Amino acid sequence: MISPISSIYISENYIVTVGNEYYNQIKLFDKSGEFIRSIGKAGNGPGEFVPSVFRIVIEEQQDRLFVADCNFSRMMVYSLSTGQYVCQIPFPHKTIMPSFIMNLQDSTMLVTHVPIKQSPTVLWKQDFQGNIMQQINPGRFESQKGFFMLGMDEFYLKRSKGKTMLSMIQTPDVNDSLYYYNDATNELRPYFAVNFPGDVPDHWIYETSDFYMITINGSTGGDISSGYHNGPQKRIIIDKKTGRGAYAHITLDGYGSIPITKQRFYMWGEYFTLTLSPEWLAEMALKALAHSEYFKPGEKERLQTLVDSITEEDNIFILYGKIK
Repeated sequence: MISPISSIYISENYIVTVGNEYYNQIKLFDKSGEFIRSIGKAGNGPGEFVPSVFRIVIEEQQDRLFVADCNFSRMMVYSLSTGQYVCQIPFPHKTIMPSFIMNLQDSTMLVTHVPIKQSPTVLWKQDFQGNIMQQINPGRFESQKGFFMLGMDEFYLKRSKGKTMLSMIQTPDVNDSLYYYNDATNELRPYFAVNFPGDVPDHWIYETSDFYMITINGSTGGDISSGYHNGPQKRIIIDKKTGRGAYAHITLDGYGSIPITKQRFYMWGEYFTLTLSPEWLAEMALKALAHSEYFKPGEKERLQTLVDSITEEDNIFILYGKIK
């Protein structure tokens, strides 16, 4: 059982959770879900943070956990194996909801954030002393609101197969694209766009090796478990090889095909994380068990074991898996 969470991060052998703005606890688990330790604590001293942790990067080979503390525009660095504070890396200016890629070989990192009015850059490369080495001006990426609102704008960096990609949510909603970042020329180049007719819905674009997935978020209804976008979601899958697309429904394969509709669902490259309230999970599982004629061998027993394990003391269930 853990406190309400705002973020989940997964590496080869670890799961890291971050509590919401009131709890703001960083907890480390192994891949089986066994709790290992808490990391850092609330405060203003060395190795401490206030409720402003937004993004985390896990570097297993270097035994490091990098934690972006937005309130003080800095990166806190901890040891994975001991949980001890190591050092901090300053950001060169006020940094809002940063996403970053570390290069520990040359002690540099690539950072993007939500550029509001007067932000000097949308993406930059810096050293660990906080010196900017190259940057891209905000331009068309600047927030049109002139201010930041949590859950309305998010920028993400990801590296896959030697390429660096930038994806984003922006409000007011715009027809936008996925971008490649070219480090040698310091350029952002669009390579996949979604053109909606009429008013553009609130949407997010994911990418895996085989397909693109566009998630269209509803704006009304729903409940708190759906995160900042409380309405029902629609998803479109586009096959990279054929270019053909279709609406898609995601289900928990192996657990009676429980549908994923409004819960906190996030893609991490080829994988996803999902947080479920025990009440919702129990309700949907019991509905699935009522139609056992549709189960594959072993699914009913697996789902019944899960239902039997749910207790009143449970807080949040975390699932992770791969889209197939």
